Amino acid sequence: YQFFSPGIRHRNVCAALKAVEQRNDEGRTLIRWQAECVLVTRPHAVVELLLLPSGCAEFAHALLRDHLTVADAADFALRASPQLDVGSALGVLIESGAIEEIITS
Repeated sequence: YQFFSPGIRHRNVCAALKAVEQRNDEGRTLIRWQAECVLVTRPHAVVELLLLPSGCAEFAHALLRDHLTVADAADFALRASPQLDVGSALGVLIESGAIEEIITS
């Protein structure tokens, strides 16, 4: 396990749990047998699981655990996952409640 506040990063169990909730057009459960990153949050004391796009976990880790600036976290995450859409990743983190504010100076 690798922890960062307020979520947990784990590449196995959480993604499998989230996959059970996802269904295809025929109503059958989709299970992806590959490692995935899931953001676990507890907004209003309700546990939520959110599958993260490639590179988003590295971006979140750099922001929330390493306390990097958005620009530095983006550089870090883009080195790990060049296909990362930084704007979308930031939107996911804000919308999920993992990031509540951005401080500019």
